[in-house]
Amino acid sequence: MRSECFRIVFRRALETLFFLFLSSVSHAEEIDLSKWDFRQYFNTHELTINQVTDIDEDSTGAIWVSTWGDGVWRIQGPDWKVFDSTSGFAIEWAKSLAVDDHDRVWVATWDGLFLIDNDSITAFNLENSPDLRDEEIEQVLDHGREVWIGSRRGFVQTYLPEEGVWKTWAEPDPQRPAAVDRLIQSASNTVWALFWDKHDILEFRDGHAESVRDDLEFSDYLTVFGENGSAVAYTIPTNGATIELSKDSRRRSIPGPGIPIVCAALSPKGQLVAGSQTGLYAFQENALGEVDLGKDLGTQNITTVHFSKEGLLWVGTRSGLILGQPPVWTQFKNSASEIPLYLFVPPSPGQASPIAISEGGDLCRFEGGDWKPYLKIEATENRLERPFRDSPNSLWAIVR
Repeated sequence: MRSECFRIVFRRALETLFFLFLSSVSHAEEIDLSKWDFRQYFNTHELTINQVTDIDEDSTGAIWVSTWGDGVWRIQGPDWKVFDSTSGFAIEWAKSLAVDDHDRVWVATWDGLFLIDNDSITAFNLENSPDLRDEEIEQVLDHGREVWIGSRRGFVQTYLPEEGVWKTWAEPDPQRPAAVDRLIQSASNTVWALFWDKHDILEFRDGHAESVRDDLEFSDYLTVFGENGSAVAYTIPTNGATIELSKDSRRRSIPGPGIPIVCAALSPKGQLVAGSQTGLYAFQENALGEVDLGKDLGTQNITTVHFSKEGLLWVGTRSGLILGQPPVWTQFKNSASEIPLYLFVPPSPGQASPIAISEGGDLCRFEGGDWKPYLKIEATENRLERPFRDSPNSLWAIVR
């Protein structure tokens, strides 16, 4: 059968349907991730990202990804940039990253703390920062005016960028040193430090550090707070046995998946998504259920998860980066004009709106709350397959 590739160029920019679509999704309390499309991320040059350690996002919607061996990546739609030794930047092995309110990116590495400001990089290490106690940094957290770091030897410090001042909040126990596992901003805006061997949790409040292990009794737990203060907080034991949900000052226990949980994030509506060494889990119907990523991805060892401002789900794994988005292939009819749409085309992240293709070959767009014909595709009676965008006003598709 003959195959052709043609290009449809729109005369004006498409409306931002993607955001309309996501707003309709966000009205549901729970997103059914089992219906989403998950795929391995690769850029237009087919450069893949290997072992992902952390994901964050700046105010422009750019996704920042730290990796263990492939540097730091900035992804925004079709545009991407790699900060590593091959591009002239000494960031190769990154443990975590954090984007502050000024869109500066702080990167924790075993060679010190790095600051990416636009396209310039500043390094903080033992040579140029004598108040830095340990340059093998495991964790970094943006906390307003302060940048918090946790080191491999167990130091917890803050750095005030505007004043250039370091402060040490905690030093390692010489009898039992332990690396900082996580730095967490709690619902009450305090900072917690959790350590690798789980022997302690420190809460930093009112200028001093206090052990809260005996009070909280979840030193081996992963805690996730909602962005709206204490409205939603999940406490997950690392063995995944149960989940403690705190919402509106009420607490209840929920069955867990029974496997180790290593990372978690909340959707814009407060739905919990968690990752483990064996896959992705979503909180639905009062339990964590496994999300099928599809036969092409199979079982994944997940390291971090992040919901973007657009409502897309970025998943970091030991073998790369996965992007989850609303379904690509969908069969449905719109409510008003009854146009059967057999293909739903989401945009690349950060680009213009998606469109749909009807069974009759029309391009359709969302207008006035419904799908409507937009452009008739002439001179073909064949099926359109594998559509993709390379710019906000350009669409490619395969005709078979």
